[in-house]
Amino acid sequence: MKRISVFSRQFGSLDEKFALKALRNNWISSNGPFSKKLENFIKRKFKIKHVSLVSSGTSAIECALKAVNVKKGDEVIVPSFTIVSCLNAILKFGAKPIIVDVKKDSWLPSLEQIESKISKKTKAIIVVHIFGNVFNVSELKKRISKKIKIIEDCAEAPFAKLKKRYVGTIGDLGTFSFYANKTITSGEGGMVITKNKDFYKNIKKYKNLYFGNKNLKRFEHDDIGFNFRMTDLQAAIAYSQAIKAKENLLKMKKNVTLYKKYLDKESIIFQKIDKNVKNVWWMIAFVLKKKKANDLIKFLTKRKIDSRKLFKPLNELKYIKKTNLKCPNSKYLYDHGLYIPSGFDLTHNQIKRVSKACNDFIRKR
Repeated sequence: MKRISVFSRQFGSLDEKFALKALRNNWISSNGPFSKKLENFIKRKFKIKHVSLVSSGTSAIECALKAVNVKKGDEVIVPSFTIVSCLNAILKFGAKPIIVDVKKDSWLPSLEQIESKISKKTKAIIVVHIFGNVFNVSELKKRISKKIKIIEDCAEAPFAKLKKRYVGTIGDLGTFSFYANKTITSGEGGMVITKNKDFYKNIKKYKNLYFGNKNLKRFEHDDIGFNFRMTDLQAAIAYSQAIKAKENLLKMKKNVTLYKKYLDKESIIFQKIDKNVKNVWWMIAFVLKKKKANDLIKFLTKRKIDSRKLFKPLNELKYIKKTNLKCPNSKYLYDHGLYIPSGFDLTHNQIKRVSKACNDFIRKR
């Protein structure tokens, strides 16, 4: 019996065509023809003024924090239930991460939780549209000072909407990942989008070693910067993937419908989606009401089915300064949550096989 991987995608003729054209252009480093095509595509699609392509979703978050001038002594609010990239970027600037728990049903923090953590030192809030679900950024903006900047982490939710607005365009900056298992991929890569010209200029310099100051000579630099550029070869693949994103999201939606049809509805819980939200599905994830995720993962492995646990709460990571902070809902999601095979090209029979295996585990005593 063939193993079913947790995520797979098929690259097609358009991906090959663009990648080959990028090679034949003889411009495979950054800021080439396909980089410009991708940037213009995103600008049109998201109706956003500024797009900066970067090397990863992690570097996108770092660039966004740099853009709003996060520094030592500042505080940045971040949810406990998310990828470690957010936390590491905050710590890199010497700022203090202020971690908030999430709700059990939506896997998102409440507005009240975030408000309660705001202090005079709060410089920014990172909101994470987790697993394609959408945090209410519009309402948060109404409740906080304009001095506090909102960074939307959209790595798992490109093309999701709050009412009629795409995520990433509602706060001050939006960060995206083009990692291998993301809706748009270039293997590695990412981008930052913003309406603010000054933020864009800061990112452009920071990701390019602070080259580009017209008042300085070629190898003089007026600040610390890094090479977070995306290559044009990567941009060629990402551009192809962006064109096909709508098609792939429809495939994912169809897969979710089938999973919900076959999985035991009494024993698992999917994310709660607000009525004002048009979510997208990144990975097909759920929480077991009673049983532990680790046990199901072991069971599926024996049946040659891959699966993964959800994020470990940030407050429980070993290198975080010891505090009494408890995030019980995030801990519950970590203990009981997982995602199952979620590739765009899963067959109906594969979905039935995965569902049956999950149900067999749930129903066994």
